Amino acid sequence: MRHEAFSVANGFLVRRVITNDRPYQHRCPLACYERIAIAIDDLKGAVFTQTDLVERFQAAGQPIPSSQIAAATAFLEQRGVLDAVEGGRKAASPSVRIDAMIEYHALRE
Repeated sequence: MRHEAFSVANGFLVRRVITNDRPYQHRCPLACYERIAIAIDDLKGAVFTQTDLVERFQAAGQPIPSSQIAAATAFLEQRGVLDAVEGGRKAASPSVRIDAMIEYHALRE
């Protein structure tokens, strides 16, 4: 069984997961979270994977760790900003960035 929860602490989106009684957590700083949302908007609704985003940031010379991308995209999917589709995820919103920031700040409050 898997349990997943999100919170905001000290400017980080925090993803806490318990799988098979083994807990772990990943943190994504707000600045990276926003960059991820903008990158998804730039895809204009195309299906993408976590690897696609990692490679996109590496190619731009501004790498973001895959754990941070995973935390951000899992949160956005949970909040309905992204849809899981065959082959990856895609935007469920015309403005992922705006919805992502609303969800982040709503969680923070």
